[in-house]
Amino acid sequence: MAYYQGKLYIGGGSPVQGFFLRDFYVYDIQTNTWTRLADHPNFNGEGWAVAYNGKIYVTGERVPLNPGNFECTDQFYYYNIASNSWSPMPVFPGGLRSSLRLAELNGVLYGGFGRQCLGGQPNPREWWAFCP
Repeated sequence: MAYYQGKLYIGGGSPVQGFFLRDFYVYDIQTNTWTRLADHPNFNGEGWAVAYNGKIYVTGERVPLNPGNFECTDQFYYYNIASNSWSPMPVFPGGLRSSLRLAELNGVLYGGFGRQCLGGQPNPREWWAFCP
């Protein structure tokens, strides 16, 4: 979930074990209304989001390998509020990751921790910076 200019952006989730969603919504606090937006490119059950400069950056999502089986990814996406569309971020240099924590400070996105997959560290401790 991310907050930007009086609105909450939220999506994905895991309604049952091993199943993730791609849907994405905005909640307008002032009007108390929900609106469905363009679906996220990846299934997202362990993602983190942050808003910055008209975009919602989401990291840590998962991609399907086959029905009911998902894997981490190093390809994350951002949502452009003005165009209601998703675009890829540069490939994450820290390897395949789920639950990558994300924060923004002074125009820099910081991501770290999470869970590395496919034989990587179970709980990596490094932080990475991205300047959009």
